[in-house]
Amino acid sequence: MTSKWYLDTPDNFIFTAKLPKIITHENRLKPSLHLDQFLHAIKLMGNKMRIIVIQLPPSLSFSEAKERLEKMLNHLPKIYRYAIEGRHESWFSDEVLDYLRERNICLVWNEVEGVDNPAPVTSDLVYLRLIGDRSINEDQFGKILKDRTNEMKKWIDRLSDVKASLAMVMLNNHFAGFAPSSVNLFRKLMGLEELSFVDKKQKTLGEF
Repeated sequence: MTSKWYLDTPDNFIFTAKLPKIITHENRLKPSLHLDQFLHAIKLMGNKMRIIVIQLPPSLSFSEAKERLEKMLNHLPKIYRYAIEGRHESWFSDEVLDYLRERNICLVWNEVEGVDNPAPVTSDLVYLRLIGDRSINEDQFGKILKDRTNEMKKWIDRLSDVKASLAMVMLNNHFAGFAPSSVNLFRKLMGLEELSFVDKKQKTLGEF
C-alpha cells in the first residue's frame, strides 16, 4: 500500500520527515509506542522516504540523550538515513562529532536563533535547515518581508566547501515570508534554474 503523495510525485522525488515532538521534546527520546506508529505511517511513502530528522530541544544535552539515542538508533530501520539536529551546545563537541561519524549520521546544519552552528561534516549527507524566528505572522505569508541574502550566501559558501553524496536544504515561510520565493533566491545564488510559481501559490507535490 502506498500513499497519494507517493503516487503524485515523480520517481526521483525524495521525502524527508521529522520525528514528532512527542518523541523528541515531550518524551526526550524515551522509548514509547509513538515511534513505531510514526515508522508505520512513513512506510506509505515507499522508497521515496529517504531521510528522518531527529530534532532535539535546546535543553537536551548529548550526555542526557546518549543512552536513549543509542537504543533508538538500534531500533530504527536501516533503510533510512538519519540526521540529528542537536541544539544544545554539547552537540558540537569533538566527542559527539566522532560518535556521529562512526555511525555515518548527519549532524544538521541550521540557521536558527540561539544556535551557533559550526557546520561540521559527520557523514556523506549534508542537511541544512533555514528556520525563521516566527516574527513574521502567518497572515503575512505570501511575499518576502526580510532580506536573507547574506545568510543564504554564508551557507552556500559552506556547502561549496564540502563533498557529499546528497545535500538537502530546507526552509520555511517564517524564514523570510514566502518559502517558494526564498527557494528561488537560494537556487539563483547557487547558479541553478529558478522554479515557476503562479499567483503566489505553492505548487502541489505532483507539480514538481
